[in-house]
Amino acid sequence: MVGIVAGRALHPECHLAIRSRQEGVPLTATPSPEGAKHAADAVRQLLGEWVTLNVTSNGVLLGRASRDDISRARDAAVRYDRSIRDDRGVVTRAAPSERDGGGAAVVSVRALRDATTETAGAKAAAAGALLRVADRPGCPFTAPEGCVVPYGALEAIARRANAEEALRRHAENADDAARVGDAPRLRAACDAAKALIESLPFPTEIAATIAASFVDVVARRRAAVGGGGGASDVDVAAASMLVARASSNVDDLAGTAGRGVYDVVVGVPASSPDAVARAVLKVMASAYSETAVINRLACGLDSADARVAAIVSETAPAATAFELDTGGVASPTLHADVVVGFGHSHARVGAGARGSPWRLRVDKRDGSVETCAFASLSTSLTLRALDENCGGGARLRREAADYSKQPLSLDADARVDAGRKLAAVGVALEHEFDGAAQIVEGCVDGDGVVWAVQSRNAPRE
Repeated sequence: MVGIVAGRALHPECHLAIRSRQEGVPLTATPSPEGAKHAADAVRQLLGEWVTLNVTSNGVLLGRASRDDISRARDAAVRYDRSIRDDRGVVTRAAPSERDGGGAAVVSVRALRDATTETAGAKAAAAGALLRVADRPGCPFTAPEGCVVPYGALEAIARRANAEEALRRHAENADDAARVGDAPRLRAACDAAKALIESLPFPTEIAATIAASFVDVVARRRAAVGGGGGASDVDVAAASMLVARASSNVDDLAGTAGRGVYDVVVGVPASSPDAVARAVLKVMASAYSETAVINRLACGLDSADARVAAIVSETAPAATAFELDTGGVASPTLHADVVVGFGHSHARVGAGARGSPWRLRVDKRDGSVETCAFASLSTSLTLRALDENCGGGARLRREAADYSKQPLSLDADARVDAGRKLAAVGVALEHEFDGAAQIVEGCVDGDGVVWAVQSRNAPRE
């Protein structure tokens, strides 16, 4: 991603604007429908070509790049590629033994807290680290228990089904299409790869092992909500549901943006091995989404070098969800965005509705909390249980947000309390990850318990 033209006016502190500044990506916006149409038409005409993006007070100009422009851009890309590394792992090509499970059709499942970057990716390794930190006395947060289906499983499953060659062919077609900017061909190749993966027979014994690993977790959660007596619908729905996510070798590393690239499957019944199997295959298939293919190529990797693992974890019961930018140990302040509903809805709610989250700025030295913005998003995503006649499970449902019942809108002390709790989480994770600034995603449940779901190094300025 080297430049963004938004089709409507943006607030300078919206999530897209903040991430663009962090990544050093030029961002401009055209507030009129006519301007958005002209920009889209220009992009279509220049698809696959080197371009320049010029922004003036008179508007946005997208044009063909000169030879000098292209040379400068290539030099900058080389410098950027060399910077894509951090102490949690580097973007690496998969050795043959890693892609094919060492030559044997082996599929396994491991405890999430034992995941490493080498075996399951940086996202899984960070989730495991959160569990280990949460076990320490006095830790200001808890973390979802889970397991991981590590690298090599997808290739082994495809080999068992004699589908390995077909998958490789779809992946090569997707790479070729992305390189030349052939969007329809890229979409067709990615759709074919994803459909193939989702149709593969997942090992029944592995699905049963994953489901069985959550028996004690579900029993504990159900006991905590008292079988629904006095508990919210969200608490009851979340108690026996799982979440599946992908973890790859180009995701959650410094210099890369993994969020939103891969599917997240919410509301998976912990008691159903079949549902678990479908969810694992779906998140693995998302490694062949159009965005994932383009993201890999930007990091210098072909799809043949892709490695993907699946994280399956308990569902954190979100009353509100947050994203923290901790700033690093050298920064005196921490920034928190908070929304009603579920954590992975941050970007999607923001993209689908006008408004902003609650924005808090916390001074890490004295605990003072400044409210920079009040939440005004018109909708939130809430987990609701499905009727057994619909297959059971749960689904995220978009609902109207009622701020007249939200303590963060009504009570300044509630915002101070929330800001200080979140700052304690951010400071703890900064120290855990060697002082590096962290982007932390998580939620706060109805009892005020903070759940940290994911932490990754913040993009470099």
